[in-house]
Amino acid sequence: MTQYEYGGYVKALGTENFIANSGFLQGNVRFVKNKMTYDIMCYGYYMSNNHFGVDQTETFRLPQDDGEIKSFQRESRTETSRYRRRNYETSFRALYSGDKITANSQISIGLDATPHDDNTGEVKYTDNLLGRSYYESIADSKAKYLNYNGYYFFSLPENNSLTASLGYSYSHTNQSSQYSETDIASIYNNAGDNTHKGNIGLNYSQTFGEKHSIMTHIRGLYEHNRTDYSGSVNALDNSTTKFGQIGASYSFADKKVSTSLGFGWNWLATDLNDNKAISDYPYIDASFRFVPDRKNSFGAVFHYSVWPPSSNYKSDNIIQVSPFLWHTGNPLLKSHRSYDIGINYTFIPSNRFNMTVFANSWLVGNRAAFVYEATSEGIVRTIQQPVGKFGHYNYGINASSSFLDGKLYLSGQLAQLYVHNGLPYSINHSCINFYLQALYYLGNFNFAISYNSENATDNYNSMSGIWTKNKDAFVLQAGWSNASWNIRLTAQNLQRWNWRSSYETMRSENYSVNKWSSNASGHAFVQLSVTYTLGFGKKVKQGDDITRQAGASSGILK
Repeated sequence: MTQYEYGGYVKALGTENFIANSGFLQGNVRFVKNKMTYDIMCYGYYMSNNHFGVDQTETFRLPQDDGEIKSFQRESRTETSRYRRRNYETSFRALYSGDKITANSQISIGLDATPHDDNTGEVKYTDNLLGRSYYESIADSKAKYLNYNGYYFFSLPENNSLTASLGYSYSHTNQSSQYSETDIASIYNNAGDNTHKGNIGLNYSQTFGEKHSIMTHIRGLYEHNRTDYSGSVNALDNSTTKFGQIGASYSFADKKVSTSLGFGWNWLATDLNDNKAISDYPYIDASFRFVPDRKNSFGAVFHYSVWPPSSNYKSDNIIQVSPFLWHTGNPLLKSHRSYDIGINYTFIPSNRFNMTVFANSWLVGNRAAFVYEATSEGIVRTIQQPVGKFGHYNYGINASSSFLDGKLYLSGQLAQLYVHNGLPYSINHSCINFYLQALYYLGNFNFAISYNSENATDNYNSMSGIWTKNKDAFVLQAGWSNASWNIRLTAQNLQRWNWRSSYETMRSENYSVNKWSSNASGHAFVQLSVTYTLGFGKKVKQGDDITRQAGASSGILK
């Protein structure tokens, strides 16, 4: 038998969504020699669909000079659409794994382009404000980005360790849009942005005996956005964010109890054009788990932190997005607080059945939110802070069980979401949803059937009053695999042949909207996914392949 000093594999992945007309190809190569591992990844994605669009009804309530309120509705309906998107990325990673040192460095470059997001349609106004008309909306965007991530671990004497992380990203983004409507002046919006982000983190860990450990850390973040607007609005934004954190944590673990407590301090400085702000605040992380026996366990978590505002929302420029609607930001935005609380109980009477009951809540303090201010000419969406309280609550139960010596696996979940969204929206929402899934394994074959009920969500967005309702999903799946091949065929929503996927509603004092979005997510489609792996040299453990990075970010006002 040949003895190799090196080894690796080549892996090719491909997925095609028939009917939805989208898919991706990805190639991974791994080469291992001695203590070094090298990975290369190439990725390409496309989507081409002529069924994207929005049908919506907007209600405007505008005060007039005579003290009256002019109320009218604007209904728009998409008749034709053209959506095209392309995404390409390539990455390289080098990993050194020594006895006391691990060094991991990865660099990636990518392009995310949407050359067409075009729609035409009909517009109607109530109260004969304007006659029936037609609109045309043309938009395109392109983002180029570069990312670097580094991770370095050093094992020190006496159970000490030091970990360092480094990151840098650069993105260049261009967006343009044109909206025209009968008898209304056309709206042009162009924006170009350059964003630089850098971060660094250092962690020092000390273990005492087998049960106690202490970790201290320091972290830093720097972000700079330069955003240039042209078209209907000409302006330039320069924003800088500097963030620092220092903290420590203690952990204890034995056979029945594990717990951790962390605390620290954050420092934030923001600079947008001539507006500067500096703030500092604490954070707390705590967790607890109790396992009295092999069948039962109880857990609880608590997190308190403060989050800096996104640079997207700090511009004071006013961008027109439709004939009666404008968007602007708020340079004086400050950080908001978040509280995460969760409890759970798990029951495992045997290796064939387990059940978990859970409850979680997410609360936001010093909240910022969109406020729709009315003028005699239209609505300006501003951002105000602080506003009313916001709470996101979720509780439910999930369970799973296996039968036929592990060949049949059943699982499901039943949960309820409740959201309180205070001023400026003053609304409460709730939704009960469930899912069921069955998996069956027969040799190299596997089969699955699952159903997700209709559900509604706030999308974890505390700034917006939008409540989104999504359609149910019914999925059938069959697969086959061996040492080299993994083939999977999925059929989803074969009972549904309309392109409407979600419904959004938002109501405020001066402006309300009901919106149907059309895209490929809720329509019937068939997906074919194929993976092929070819090994060479000595056998190398698979897994932890390079995947796509986060992509580009920008400071362009949304």
